[in-house]
Amino acid sequence: DFNSIPLSASSSSNAPIVVTLAQGSAASLSGGVGSYSLVSIQQTGIVTITFTTDDSNNPNYKTVSTTLSINVVKSNQSVSYSNNPPSQITYSENLSITLGASASSGLAPEYAIVSGDNASLNNNVLSINDTGQITVEASQSGDANYNPAVPITSIINVIQAPTTLSGLSVPDKTMQDDDFYLTPAVSNRPGDIIYISSNPQVAIVSGTLVRIIGVGDATITATQNANSKYLSAQISANFTITIGDSDGDGIVDVSDNCDFVVNPEQLDTDGDGIGDLCDPDMDGDGVTNELDNCPMDYNPDQSNNDNDSRGDICDTDDDNDGYSDIQDFFPFDPNEWLDTDRDGIGNNADTDDDNDSYLDDEDAFPIDPREWLDTDGDGIGNNKDKDDDNDGVEDRRDAFPLDENEHLDTDQDGIGNNADEDDDEDGYKDQDEIECGSDPLKKYRKPKDYDNDFIPDCIDLDDDNDGCLDEEDILPLNENECLDTDGDGIPDNSDYDADNDGVSNFNDDFPLDPNESKDTDGDGIGDNEDKDDNNDGFPEDPILNDFDEEVIPLFVSELLTPNEPGEESVWRIINIDKYSSANVKVYSPAGIIVFESWNYQNDWKGTDKNGKPLPSGPYFYRIDRANETTVKEGWLYIF
Repeated sequence: DFNSIPLSASSSSNAPIVVTLAQGSAASLSGGVGSYSLVSIQQTGIVTITFTTDDSNNPNYKTVSTTLSINVVKSNQSVSYSNNPPSQITYSENLSITLGASASSGLAPEYAIVSGDNASLNNNVLSINDTGQITVEASQSGDANYNPAVPITSIINVIQAPTTLSGLSVPDKTMQDDDFYLTPAVSNRPGDIIYISSNPQVAIVSGTLVRIIGVGDATITATQNANSKYLSAQISANFTITIGDSDGDGIVDVSDNCDFVVNPEQLDTDGDGIGDLCDPDMDGDGVTNELDNCPMDYNPDQSNNDNDSRGDICDTDDDNDGYSDIQDFFPFDPNEWLDTDRDGIGNNADTDDDNDSYLDDEDAFPIDPREWLDTDGDGIGNNKDKDDDNDGVEDRRDAFPLDENEHLDTDQDGIGNNADEDDDEDGYKDQDEIECGSDPLKKYRKPKDYDNDFIPDCIDLDDDNDGCLDEEDILPLNENECLDTDGDGIPDNSDYDADNDGVSNFNDDFPLDPNESKDTDGDGIGDNEDKDDNNDGFPEDPILNDFDEEVIPLFVSELLTPNEPGEESVWRIINIDKYSSANVKVYSPAGIIVFESWNYQNDWKGTDKNGKPLPSGPYFYRIDRANETTVKEGWLYIF
C-alpha cells in the first residue's frame, strides 16, 4: 500500500550515514546520503537495510553499522454489491439478472452458481430457465498484492408466473346450425388448453369442436394447467342454443323466409325465398328497397321523369306539373300540359300559340290569329287601329304609321324629318344651313362652300381645305398656300428659301427651320443639334481643352490587327477628318518614326515607311492638330 518510504538515520559522531540494501530485497534504493528512499516496492518479501557511518573524515571514531529488516506482506480486500440481487423474482420467458458486485481492490469479481440447476452464468449475466432456488457466490481470488476476498453468497427464489387467458367467445346457436369450432383462447405462455362444457345435454366439446346436442344454456370453460414455470388459469364463456324460430312467428328458421322478423303470412312478392318484410329488394329488380323508387314494382332502370320519390311506373303524375298523366298532353314534360293550336308543341314551348306566323313574345295578341301588333299599346290591334302610333296623324297620311316620333319625310329617303339631319338631301346638315342662312327644306338653296366639303364656309375652320386652319392661313381661300415661315410676305410654297437661312428649300434638309439645314447621317436631327453628325457613335461637337480652346475631340484606337478582318484592320482616329492639316506620327519603342501623315485618312495598316509590316508590339503616337495648343499622345499595340 505504498510506493516510496524515506530513510533517515544519525550517528553520535555526526558522521554521514551510508544506506545499502541486501541482495534480493523486495525493494530498490533511491537517492544519496541524507536523502535515501525505498522505491519500487511492488512485491512481497523481506527488505534488509544496512545503515553504516562514514568516518573517513573523522579519525577519532570507528565505523559502525546497524541492520533493519522490513517484511512486505499482501493487502486484504473485500467483495460487495452496490445493489444486491433480488431475493425473489417471478419467472418469465428469457429471464436474466445482471450481477453487479465489485472488489475493494478494483480487481474484477468472479461469480459461480453454488446450487440450483435452473440457471446458467455467462460472465456476470445469470440466465434463468425455470423456477426454484438459486445460490450465487461472488468472490475475488487476489493477486500478487492482494489476498483472496471472503466470498459472499446470494439466494434467489424464482417463483411461478401467473397464466393469463383471454379472447374466449362462443356465439349463440340454433338446433338448425352445424357443429362448429371454437376460436381458441389466447394465452401468455405455451401449453395445451382444455375446453369443457358445463351442460352435456346442450353441447359437448372435443378439442375445439363444439357439438350441438339440445336446447338450453351452457358454459364453455377453458383451462390451462400449471407447470413448473406457470400457475394454472381458467376463462369461461356462456352461450345459448335455441330451437331455431328466432322471431317466434311459429315458423322455424329453416322454413321461415324472414328468420328474425315476425311474418306468419310469409309474403314474398318477387318469389326469391326472402320474405317481403326482410327482403332488401322486395320486387327483385336489383335495387334495394330504400333506394327503389317503386319498391313493389319491378323497374330496374328506375325511370323517374320528374325526379320525385316515385318512379314512373308507379307515379300518377310523371312530370310533377300538377296535371295527372291522363289529363296531360305532355305527361313526361313538366313544362307543358296544354297545346291550344294542336300543333304538337306545348303552349309554353310554342313560340306561336295562335299560329298567326308571329312569335308569342312579339305578338301583342298571342292567342288571336287576327292580331299580333299594338304599336301604341292602346289595346287595339294595328289591323283594327286607324292611328297605329297614336301620333295624331292617321295611318293613311302618316309616312311612318308605326313611329310616333315621325310622320313626314321631305326627301323620301326613309328617314323621318325629325331624325334626318339633311331633310332636303342637298348634302348639308339642316342645322348648318340654318346657321348659315340657307333653307334646309329646299335642295337648291345651298350655303357658300369654297372647298365643296359640305361644311359651309360660315362654320368651316379650313375653308380651302389645305390642312391649315383659317385663323393661321395667310391665304384662307387659296388651297395651295398656308404659312409664311420667315415672315417675308411670300408664302412658303412660293418662297425659294422658306426659312430664310440662305439655303434653298431644295438643298435644305430642314426647309422650315432657320437653325438647321443639313442632316449628314439622316437621323432626323440637324447637324447643329446632333452631337454625332455621322452617326458613328462618337460625338463631333466641340469641347474645351485644358487651355479653354474649343476643339473637336479625337478618339484614337489603341489596337491594330492588320492581318484580321474588322474595324481594327486599319488604325482609326475618329474625327481626324475635322483637322485637314493635322500631323500624325507613330514611333517605335526606340523613338524612331515609323509612320507620318499630314492628312491622315484612317487607312494605315501598320507598315513602315517602305510599306513593310511592322513587328507586333507597342508603338507611341503623337497627333498635332496644328491649330490647338495641346497635342494628343498615347500608345497603340500592333498584333
